[in-house]
Formats: sequence, C-alpha cells, structure tokens
Amino acid sequence: MGKTMYLVAGSLAIAGWIGSNFPATGAEIVTDSLRNGYRACTGRMLNSGVSPEAAARACAGALYPKDVARCVTRIEGQTEISAQDALATCTQARRPVELSRCVVGISENSQGQPVPGVLDFCGRSLLPIRYAECVVGLRREINELAPTQAMETCISAGDRPLDFAPNFIPQGQLQPPVTSPALTTPATPEQTAPAPDAP
Repeated sequence: MGKTMYLVAGSLAIAGWIGSNFPATGAEIVTDSLRNGYRACTGRMLNSGVSPEAAARACAGALYPKDVARCVTRIEGQTEISAQDALATCTQARRPVELSRCVVGISENSQGQPVPGVLDFCGRSLLPIRYAECVVGLRREINELAPTQAMETCISAGDRPLDFAPNFIPQGQLQPPVTSPALTTPATPEQTAPAPDAP
C-alpha cells in the first residue's frame, strides 16, 4: 500500500505540474486580448466622449464593433459633429466605415462650414462613398451649388437601368408580325406509266 500511495501521489504531482504549464483557458485569452473588438470599441467610444451606457449599447449591438467605433471616432475627429451625434447614425449604418468617409468627404468639401443633414443623407445612401463622390463632384464644377442642394440632387438620382427592354407589349401597341417560313411540299416527280407493248 505504501508503494501505491507514492505512485498515486507522484502521478498527481506530475499531472499538476503539466497542467500548470499549459496556457490559460480560451475564455481568459478572449477577455484579456487587445484584439477583442468589443473591448476596443468601448475604449475608443469612451475616449471620444460617448457616455458609458451609450458606448456599451452600441458596441454590444454591433456585428463589427470596431467598424462602428472607427465610424464615430473618424466623424468626431475630422468634422464639427460630436461623437454623441454620430453614434446613432453609425450604429444604424450597414457600412459604418464608408458612412464616415462619406460624412468626412462632404464636410471637407464645404471649406469648414457645417453641413446640416450630412449625417442623415450619408446614412440614407446605400452606397455612401459613391454618394459622396456625387456631391463633391457636383460642387467642384458648380461653384454656386449649396451643399444641401447637391446632397438632395444626388440622393434622388439613384440607379436607373438604361435601354431597358420590356418583356411585355405595352398597351396600345400592336405586336409586330411574326414571319415564319412558308411550308413547301416537296414536289413529287410525275411517274409516267410504261407504254403498253405494241403487238
């Protein structure tokens, strides 16, 4: 019995030593990692001046929390819009990083003047970068065009198909005649009856 005790105690000691040398469990790795998107999101939001409650709600509800935080901090840092105002639009956007590029691009084009409604217009666009290119392009070529007027024009432009061929006949139009090849019956050669033999 004495030897058995030594073997069991020795086995347990070795198992404990081996177990203590393994890295931390998966849960500890995730919570302590700086790559944790939710942790990074919350930290960036708090540094931008967002309240802790709003930051927690926004980061927890985001599929890609780092993108939402990037949106808020970019808008707050490069425009006159506060982080708290940008937060609602960034959390609702399908593409928050593109939304922030839209807002910053249009705001920079207005030479430092605040652009009312820029968050709303960029948030309504399905393709925010393309929308910003439209607004900036119009304003660069038409000097007297106000930012709000350019945003209204571009948001109502949309994508329209060109040379759309309908798959129906519009009312009041006749169907074009269908020409089909005429069926011809093959000519059968006339068979001549053999001449009767003369006697």
